[in-house]
Amino acid sequence: MRIQSIGWGRDEDPAHSVTIGEFEQGLDYRTIRQSGTPNYLLILTRGGSGRVLSERREQVDTQPGDILLFEPGAYHNYGTSAVSGRWDIVWSHFVPPADWDYWKTWPTRWSGLRFSRVGPVTSGRVCDALRLAHDTEFTVRDTAGAFMLNCVQRAWLFIRQAEERVRLPGRDPRIQKALHFIETRYSSVLSIGEIAAHSGLSLSRFAHLFKDEMERTPQQYLEARRMEQARNLIRFSNLPIGDVARLCGYEDAFYFSTRFKRAFGRSPRAFRG
Repeated sequence: MRIQSIGWGRDEDPAHSVTIGEFEQGLDYRTIRQSGTPNYLLILTRGGSGRVLSERREQVDTQPGDILLFEPGAYHNYGTSAVSGRWDIVWSHFVPPADWDYWKTWPTRWSGLRFSRVGPVTSGRVCDALRLAHDTEFTVRDTAGAFMLNCVQRAWLFIRQAEERVRLPGRDPRIQKALHFIETRYSSVLSIGEIAAHSGLSLSRFAHLFKDEMERTPQQYLEARRMEQARNLIRFSNLPIGDVARLCGYEDAFYFSTRFKRAFGRSPRAFRG
């Protein structure tokens, strides 16, 4: 468990404090706050699963990559889901500057709770951004506060970048839905038929519309996203090639290596150097 909290200026003003933490909790973990907190609460599920309840006992279970955003004053009732028995999260309490309002487009689960989902690459980047708060030492409170808020902002920008990848003005909403589905599932075994069905289109209609919108076939787009993830995992981790293949949606490591070499001109091992 790691928690870093800093307040500066007037301590009673929630806009002048930031808290960033990460931990893995077991089945007995539960937090209930009838009136929430005076600031925003961001929770990203890294592993396991969490269970969130509304005042009306509505329920949502999180999975890795899910992002919860509680607004100030919103009811809090969350904890580890019995489905997994553990909940691995990074989180932050903060008050954002006025221009950080783009999450207002996020779906609302219920009053005071918004929700988004990102793929494994973006999830890793968000975690890394927030962890900087734990790995840097400061002696001046104002500087520490500004730095921690910057960590949160960097995490937000990674989330926003991933969302903007799939939501462009003028794009057919069915293709936007397909792109979002790909963005959150491309690390698992995923067929074009599944994507078409999720978009509410027949396979032939989906393939035609997708190519018109994206100027590449669905399979080409899906493989490009997987290769981007593979390149990052090989470059920035020590994972065995077989594990990288599985995290990129390939069950056959040899086939994965063949596709990687075709995309980048080098085998995964040669690319890692």
